[in-house]
Amino acid sequence: MDDISGFAYNPSSLGSLKSSQASFVYRSGMADDSFGQFMIGSPLKSGGLGLSVGYFNGGKIDLFDGENQRRVTVQKDIAIALGYAFHLGLLNLGVSGKYLSSNLAEEKTATAYAADAGFQLPLNSRVQFGSSVQNIGTKLKFNEEGDNLPRLARSGISVLIIPGRSAVRFMIDGVCDLNESKIYPAVGLETSFGPLSLRAGYKGNNGLNQFSFGTGIAISRYSFDYSFGMVDRLDSMHMASISMKFGSSKEKDELSQRKTNAETVLTNNWRMEAQ
Repeated sequence: MDDISGFAYNPSSLGSLKSSQASFVYRSGMADDSFGQFMIGSPLKSGGLGLSVGYFNGGKIDLFDGENQRRVTVQKDIAIALGYAFHLGLLNLGVSGKYLSSNLAEEKTATAYAADAGFQLPLNSRVQFGSSVQNIGTKLKFNEEGDNLPRLARSGISVLIIPGRSAVRFMIDGVCDLNESKIYPAVGLETSFGPLSLRAGYKGNNGLNQFSFGTGIAISRYSFDYSFGMVDRLDSMHMASISMKFGSSKEKDELSQRKTNAETVLTNNWRMEAQ
């Protein structure tokens, strides 16, 4: 909640922003590949708005055509997304539109358009549920036939086990690859000690089991995060990010009113369940 990084997985997370935020993420892959993403978002009276620009670089290889040898980039992708989320009672609903471009070996280029959609709903004061679908759109066509985008459907629950400054949060996520009709699990645990956070997670994907460990520190309006991922015995991945909050927050009376409405509805639900 209140984290621009959630925009990468569910556009409805933009509805939880309480102040304007910007974030840059960089990840080094198992080979010579790398990934970077810049995200910026801002709250609105009725929800939130966000922009994301990401790139993927597959690294360099040597190509020989029988006469000449040259060094080229294996693959270079660019993705631009614009998202919007709005409140519907306790529910946050969001949608984003995407433009994607992919270049292979500096010779063939293809483009595609896609959309993400999702929602977030508090089940009670400590449990949040969310679901989204991603990359529903056209195919990337390099030749006559096109390749489907990695279409995903995901659902997850976040549980605040221990509140306060030494908070402990548990997260579980299920990701369905709609192209291959396969489901991959993911679990995570985060604990905070004042400005310091420690994280650990597991993700299964295409037969590869990835364990990751990370830490983060928040200083004033800035936060710095680092994670180290181990993918079986193949290699390791490193990811670093820096985020900042800026501008003014939503009006206190608006937040207070929404919180009061939410607490009223949740309290009524608990009373009905108790009966």
